[in-house]
Amino acid sequence: MDTTGFTIVRDRFRPSKRLSQFIAILVATTVLTVGGVTATQGGPTDSVVTASDTQNEEEMLDEFEELLEEFGVEIVSSTIENDSLHVEYYPMGTDEGEIASEMGYISGAYIGLINRGLETEQMNVTALDWMDDSDLAYWYVETEWVDEYLDGDIDEDELSMRILLTLEMADES
Repeated sequence: MDTTGFTIVRDRFRPSKRLSQFIAILVATTVLTVGGVTATQGGPTDSVVTASDTQNEEEMLDEFEELLEEFGVEIVSSTIENDSLHVEYYPMGTDEGEIASEMGYISGAYIGLINRGLETEQMNVTALDWMDDSDLAYWYVETEWVDEYLDGDIDEDELSMRILLTLEMADES
């Protein structure tokens, strides 16, 4: 029985189907209320409410952080540099399965930002050890994947798998 959410394939961890489905559900059902945008389980465009166009990136990032904190994700920082959103956070655990379980919340909130018009090429995420702020894991989301998802070209499972496959533990890098 797979209890970690990962299986070993060629000496690398690969997300199990069960974990991929879990992340897909988180991506699909995370209520994306960043700045007034809501996307629910029916799909990212089934119930979209757009906030005012006057909201700037800083306000959007503040709401991004607030939303994630409501889901129990402790954000250390979120900044936009070189066309990339950089996020650092403290995960609830230190292994791949525990870190992967939060990827859906963070990815879902990023989808909300892109759906609102945030223009970045990708989101780079670093999970930090809360005891010493050392890097535990890295992963990313390409905005191109989010656009494909929002356009209906790929489903939640495909998007989730792409994101999960970017997860790299710091001691493996």
